[in-house]
Amino acid sequence: MKTPTDTTFTHNYFNVYPSGALTGKIDETQSLQLSYSRRVNRPNMWQLNPFRDITNPASIRYGNPDLIPEYIDSYEFGYLKYLMKRTLSALMCFSSKLTM
Repeated sequence: MKTPTDTTFTHNYFNVYPSGALTGKIDETQSLQLSYSRRVNRPNMWQLNPFRDITNPASIRYGNPDLIPEYIDSYEFGYLKYLMKRTLSALMCFSSKLTM
């Protein structure tokens, strides 16, 4: 694969990554929590660089400029029980990965 040096790659990496959390008291000793967040996992520069790296002839490497980010949606639901000077908590988590 030969990539000309005058090749231009354009990708728009701007996006919104919302997150939020809600907490509600059941009574003085118990509460519930609900949260959502979106994260992004982007390829690093070596994975994107289309030019051959031949500094080590035994291991020539080059990247793919068309790699796209991976988005992770995370949901959490929690229960907290306050016991004197301690807190007991239970948490359920779910996350999904999406590539666009």
